[in-house]
Amino acid sequence: MVGHLLANTVQVDEPAELIRVVQELGLGDLNVAGLRSFLGRNVNWSGETLSGERIFAKQFVGHDAAGRFKRSVTAAAVLDAHVPTPRLLYQHAETRTLIFAVPDGAEQVEELRGDLDQVRSDLVDCGRALAAVHGTRPFDGLDTSRFHGPAPSALRAVPVAAYQRLSAGQLEAFRILHADHTVADSVSSLLAREEAARRYFTPVHGDIRLDQFMTSNDRVVLIDFEEFRQGDPARDLGALVGSVLHSVIVSIPDRLRDQRPIGAEVSDADIQSAGGADLERAAAVIRKIWAAYRQHRGSAADDAELAARATAFGGWHMFDRMLASAETATSLSPSVLAAAGIGRMLLMEPDVHADTIGLGGIQ
Repeated sequence: MVGHLLANTVQVDEPAELIRVVQELGLGDLNVAGLRSFLGRNVNWSGETLSGERIFAKQFVGHDAAGRFKRSVTAAAVLDAHVPTPRLLYQHAETRTLIFAVPDGAEQVEELRGDLDQVRSDLVDCGRALAAVHGTRPFDGLDTSRFHGPAPSALRAVPVAAYQRLSAGQLEAFRILHADHTVADSVSSLLAREEAARRYFTPVHGDIRLDQFMTSNDRVVLIDFEEFRQGDPARDLGALVGSVLHSVIVSIPDRLRDQRPIGAEVSDADIQSAGGADLERAAAVIRKIWAAYRQHRGSAADDAELAARATAFGGWHMFDRMLASAETATSLSPSVLAAAGIGRMLLMEPDVHADTIGLGGIQ
């Protein structure tokens, strides 16, 4: 993904076809020595030409590769005029390959690490970028298929074949979820509310995280539209809100250690005390994001339950991140479990907690 340009990179051998295509596009010769690849579900390369043009290429492989390729092409064609996105330079349907121009000076939007005294303008611009996507009129050719998750059935039981492939961290995560039926019940309720709100569906990104936003020349660029389709805008909003909250919560222990002498212990009481203050400041950030979103998408006011659904999806995002972190973990960290606990609260009672986390005042 373009969003992982700053981490998780490895140098790769020369991909001859990519070198040829870049030359045919008139971009010049690739600096092969600087070509890198990134962890992810697709084959991908990132690099620069000898003239300094930055490009990112990916070849879609694996589950739903054809669908993800088509949705990415559709988003690039439709959103380019009014949503800041990387420019699509090349597409090849047979090999499912895309090449994008990386915007000048592009850097990932950084996750929050407790430094919330000033609301960063890039985070507020994330709300504006989502409003631009959601303000796009539905059009012929827009994917209208349902999202596959969250699936309440997986929160109650895991098939034997899947169980045998789970990591130790995933086993711990599913043990927690399967012992708490209220999570599955709350997800079912959320999906029912989403279905009842179909008249408010818009084009949505479908896979929002903070690392799906980049900054370039003082503007925010939204990337990676593999899940672009008609859907509930609350999914995108909730994922953004959940990303803000999650990044704040999981960073608390390390931040406290950085503020103390080497070797000094950080107690549970210290974490709880810092957590309360940080969550209040995070809510102030979310309130600014929400205000920017509503200002740039006035029709959001027509959907009186948007904030509540977004709150619930934000809660689910905490569990989704727990499951993602569990894939390569032998156990779940206390901060990840704390984030899931807050997610449970938001998922169970979104109408009660929407205002608390900064999503109030829709009417």
